[in-house]
Amino acid sequence: MNAAQAKKVSLYDLLTHLGYTSCETRKGGKELWYESPFRNETKASFKIRVDQNIWYDFGEGKGGNVLDFVMKFKGCDLKEALVFLGDIRFKRIRSSFMAFSPKPASIPLFDASNPLILEIKPVNHYILKEYLKERCIPPEIGFKYLQQIKYKVDQKEYFALGFPNRAGGWEVRSSVFKGCIGKKDISILESGSKKVSAFEGFLDFLSYLTLSGKNKIEDDVIVMNSVALRMNAIELIKVKEYSEVKTYFDNDKAGRETLEFFQKELLQQCVTSCNKLYERFNDFNDFLKNFQKEKIRN
Repeated sequence: MNAAQAKKVSLYDLLTHLGYTSCETRKGGKELWYESPFRNETKASFKIRVDQNIWYDFGEGKGGNVLDFVMKFKGCDLKEALVFLGDIRFKRIRSSFMAFSPKPASIPLFDASNPLILEIKPVNHYILKEYLKERCIPPEIGFKYLQQIKYKVDQKEYFALGFPNRAGGWEVRSSVFKGCIGKKDISILESGSKKVSAFEGFLDFLSYLTLSGKNKIEDDVIVMNSVALRMNAIELIKVKEYSEVKTYFDNDKAGRETLEFFQKELLQQCVTSCNKLYERFNDFNDFLKNFQKEKIRN
């Protein structure tokens, strides 16, 4: 990677990869504020201009481009910064698309909560296939977006369906376990559209594809993986400057509050709630399962 290529690496993506989340959004999403990555503090004094891809640290009165940030953050020279950004860029691309590759991945990942991923490969375990069937997700859709995760906890090995998030972690599901291995974050699937659909969980997203009869996305998709990460989704929507946001949130208190939060924060976007489609059910997957049952009866 040369300097010109390095300067095109998004500061927003880099900070997200390093584990930093903005505390405040200003100027319609063009300006994001963070607690400084260079020291411990409780009040945000570090900002980035998303439209210009530059940063400024008010605590030290210094700023610059992506290379300037890496050299200060890592305490390295220009050559080392270029190597670091090249490596980060490769890892981000690999982690973002690993789940959609037909080739197996076998790089172990370790999380502080102690699960160790032993293997990542296409779904072929019969128990996981049955779990997808119970959820009424057809294999041509489920197998395209999910991977089979083999992991170990306390010397015992388990299997689960895995869906990758933006930070390189995995949202995992099985009939006996629901959680995340690695860093928790939202998931983003891009099609190049200026419209985006937002879901609480990946099973709701897959249920939408199933019911719509599509096995690929037309609009961009954000899967929050938790309503607690709604601000992460809001920030991304502002950064990407989507013109329209369709929401498919749960029909419960948390879902309603999240919708209200989206409508309040995204005044520049057209936010359309689509949960009337499944208003008699808790979420999209519950609606899909009932729809398939009724279809069989009739």
